Amino acid sequence: MNLKDRLLAYLNYKGIKKAQFEKSAGFSNGFVDKMGDNTRKANLDKISKMYPDLNIDWLLTGNGAMVIGGDTTEDPAPQKSGIPFYKNVPVSAGKADLMSIRGEENADGFINITGVYGQFAFPVVGCSMEPVIHAGDIVVVDEVNRWERLDPDKIYLIFTYEDRMIKHLEADDANDEILWCVSPNYKRFSIPKSEIRQIYKVTFYGRLA
Repeated sequence: MNLKDRLLAYLNYKGIKKAQFEKSAGFSNGFVDKMGDNTRKANLDKISKMYPDLNIDWLLTGNGAMVIGGDTTEDPAPQKSGIPFYKNVPVSAGKADLMSIRGEENADGFINITGVYGQFAFPVVGCSMEPVIHAGDIVVVDEVNRWERLDPDKIYLIFTYEDRMIKHLEADDANDEILWCVSPNYKRFSIPKSEIRQIYKVTFYGRLA
């Protein structure tokens, strides 16, 4: 794991969302995603001050325990069980009726994947994203707060008032009121931003070993 992966592992252990961490430490949105092994000492000092139980030596090198006073032979048991997994609320890789995401207490289980962060995990149905994402794959998603930062190379889960779908998303240079949905096996189409309830970034897709 690199420095960013170790920080994400610590945040998952503490049950802290990226946006919450960035705000609490005084960093801008997207700071964690841009972190590298050459992160400035001043930023590390901010992190250390805000989260004094985090072992900065471990964060930098991976050596020792994750938390100060912890066991150096293995990571401490997480306070949370992992990413909530909803096997009976499948995500469609094409159009489907919207089903509300339920609370964590109603999750069918929890999954842990090294270096993967997210708020929810679901199985996939449909084939519009094949050969990238297949029916039966698991996707992990994390909430997107600022739509102007959408990356056309990334994959997103989009909730509208009637549908949910997994797509690449592209802005329209001529019309700021719409987004274009793109996938390998479905005709490109636009959706008004006013119809979008929420967008999540897919942080993992594939089969679990």
